[in-house]
This record gives sequence, structure tokens and C-alpha cells, in this order.
Amino acid sequence: MSGYFGSSCSSCPNCGAHGSCDDGIGGSGNCTCDAGWTGSLCDACVADYYGPSCTACPSCGANGACNSTISGDGTCICNEGATGTSCESCVADYYGASCAACPSCANGTCDDGSSGSGSCQCDAGWTGALCDACASGYYGSGCSQCPDCGDHGSCLDGLEGSGSCSCDAGWAGDNCTACQTSYYGSSCTACPSCGSNGNCADGLGGNGTCICDEGWSGSACDACAEGYYGSTCQPCGSCLDNAVCLDGLLGNGTCVCDSGWEGAFCNVSSASSPFSSPATVLSDPSGAAGNNLGVGGVTLSANGLAMAASSYAGRVGTANAGSVLVWERTTVSDDFGTPVKLTDPNGADYDNLGAGGPCLSSDALIVVAGAHSDDNQGSNAGSLLVWMRSDVGTSFGTITPEVLLDPSGSFKDYLGHGGATLSTDTLILAAAAYGTNLPGHPDDDDLGMDTGAVVVWERSATSEAFGSVTPYSFRVG
Repeated sequence: MSGYFGSSCSSCPNCGAHGSCDDGIGGSGNCTCDAGWTGSLCDACVADYYGPSCTACPSCGANGACNSTISGDGTCICNEGATGTSCESCVADYYGASCAACPSCANGTCDDGSSGSGSCQCDAGWTGALCDACASGYYGSGCSQCPDCGDHGSCLDGLEGSGSCSCDAGWAGDNCTACQTSYYGSSCTACPSCGSNGNCADGLGGNGTCICDEGWSGSACDACAEGYYGSTCQPCGSCLDNAVCLDGLLGNGTCVCDSGWEGAFCNVSSASSPFSSPATVLSDPSGAAGNNLGVGGVTLSANGLAMAASSYAGRVGTANAGSVLVWERTTVSDDFGTPVKLTDPNGADYDNLGAGGPCLSSDALIVVAGAHSDDNQGSNAGSLLVWMRSDVGTSFGTITPEVLLDPSGSFKDYLGHGGATLSTDTLILAAAAYGTNLPGHPDDDDLGMDTGAVVVWERSATSEAFGSVTPYSFRVG
């Protein structure tokens, strides 16, 4: 009979609406469940079946599982990183078939998604597996873009870089587009050595030749130019048309006369007596009796371009204030004309300017005269007046003299009584103050009164005024 099983015809269990009993004399009495159902009474869903009807679940792939069982709703429950109805996609920052977690990209984004590689896609300027380093050509903590360093430099890039251009040898400038000093031409080639007497024509537009200082010549500015002589290549004097200067590094600047000519300036014919022509008499056009022109001697510059003589008693409107007459010319072939009269703008009676004779520099650019009775530092303390011009084309008459005093000078020192003297290079000026007393012996005739001193002004360059340096003194005892 249906519903009973086995040899004893035992009653079958209730297999419900989703199963049937294995009945009959040969049956086992077990419930045979419909598809999707399981359990001894067919009252549960098998795996991957869900709901009251035990419907088959959809496929959730490798990244999810079905919400099965009789109480489940059949949706896919996705693993971490997966999403979608069938867990077929990855959420943001997960990648690949298994939706693995992306790495942390410091300055970029992950190549995520189910088809992504998981690698970091770096922002502009960044590189590295985690976008935490500067790409080539970028620098600093923010990986800013480097400037253009052209073809002759490279940027100091990287996180620690400054972003400035490091130029190749010979190149300079913010963008390495200019030549360094002493490099020249379109390739910024190193200049040759121009020594201490010239400079290279450098720069992109330069040709690398040495531009020599005045008086120097040669490819390395190591020789004197024509008309210059000695170890410092100073200019030769005026040799006129009858001679040549003994120039060059080994020359001494003297005039080597052509055949038939002689004299310091080769302007005297050797065929005639040097005294065959009458002497030229030079005088003060405004002179007067008692002026004493020439007392103290006459001085002539080594280049023959200036001559000076004192007229210590000659100055219109004053008594013995003194003056210095200077005859000037620009070439030795010219005659000395009308002299210029030099006076002390602040002079007074009996200053006796020039009584000790004037002093002329060898280059005819400086005139010095003493006013030994000048009262600037006490009666008859004395002073020196210095007229200094820049070239022989400038007249001494246009120059305001510089007044030099002995800082320790006093009453009756008579500074400049015997005139003054200049070194050949005009860097040292000296004058005597014969009335100077030795300090500590004011009344001792042997070591005190009128012991005398030599006062020296020493400057470091010809452009420096003597008045800008403090003089020193040499004294007896």
C-alpha cells in the first residue's frame, strides 16, 4: 500500500510537498527530495538554492557567495573589494580579477578596477612605484618643473634639488646660455692667458683674443707696444722725427738718434755747433724790479715739455708773496711761449712762495713749490703747494693747488725753504723743515732748536692726492 515501506510495511515519514517516500515492500522509507531541496523531510534548500521554493542562485563568481538557504533572498554577498550583482566588478582602489587592494599612491592614483594592474599612475612631475620621488626634470618637495637649462647644463632635480641649472664647463647664466668670464665664442671655449696686462675678448660674441692694456701688445699681452718701454711698458718720450725710442721690455726709453742728429731729443744737428744759434731769453712778461726770477734755480721736466722757475718776490699787489712761472708745450719741437704764473690763492705778504726753487715731475704733470714763511700753523711754519694735472694738454694755470702742511708743524719750522723733491714715479714727495725742534729738547741748541726734519708724503697710486695721505718725518737724534 502507498505510504508504507519494508517487509513490515512500516508507515513512511511525512516528506512534505517537496519530496516522496521510498515506499513499498522493498523501499527504504527515506524521503526522496525534489531538485533544490534537502533534509530528511525535504524541508531545507541545498547549497546555492534559496527561498521558500529553493530556487537556484545566480552565479556570484569567484569574488562572492549566494545568500542561500530557505530564508535567503538569492543575492550575491561580495568579498571585500568586489561589487556588482554577480560580484563581477571591483570597488575604487581595488584591482584585478580578485579585486585586491591597491597600494597607497602618495602623488598619483591606482590603476584599479577588475581589469586594472594595481600600479600607481603618478601625477605630473612624480615617479616611483608609490609616486613618492621626483621625475627627471622636476625638483623640490613639490616636484616643481625645472627651468630650461638648454644644451649646456642640467637641472639640479630630485626631492633635494634646488631646481637651478648646473652649467657645463665654460657656460654660465640662469639657463646656461652665456659664457663664463674668460670663455668665448658659440662653444664657450677657454680664453688664452692674457697675463696681468690684458683681458680676453670673452663672451658669446668674443673671439678669444687678448685686448692689451695701454702700452702692451702681443697675443698674450706680454710685450711692449711700439713706443713703450721697460718692464712696465711706459710711454717713450718725444723723440721727434730724427730718432726712434729704444722701446720694448728691455728698452730704456732713450732716443736713439738718426745719423747726423744728437741731443736728448735728437733735435740738434751734429753737423753744426750746439751753440751756433743764439740763446732764447725767457722772462716774466709782467715782471718787475726785485722779483728775483730764477732764484732757487730752474727745473726742466725729463720729457722736455715743461720748465719752471720761481719769482719769490713777484706777485702784483703783495710784498714777497711769491709765484712760480711755468713754460708749457705739448711737443719738444715747439718753442716755449708765454709762461703761466702760479700763485697761492690764499697767499699773503712775505710767504716767499718758490724761494727754494720749484720742483717738476719727469712727466711734466706735477709742479711743487714751498712757501716757507706761510703762517698756517704759526708764523713761518711753512707749507708746500702742489699743482697736479692729468695730461700735458691741460695748463697748470687752470689747476687749483693743493696745500700740504706738516701735521706736527709749528712756529718757524720753515717747511719747504729748500724746495721739494719728487721720486721718478711721482709716488713720493719730500721737503725739509729746517727749523723743526726735536721733541723733548725745545731749548737745546745741540738737539732741540733748529734740529730740522724731512717730511715725506708717500702715496700708493698716481691717482691719489698727496693731501689724502698722512706724512711721516725723519729727524736727527
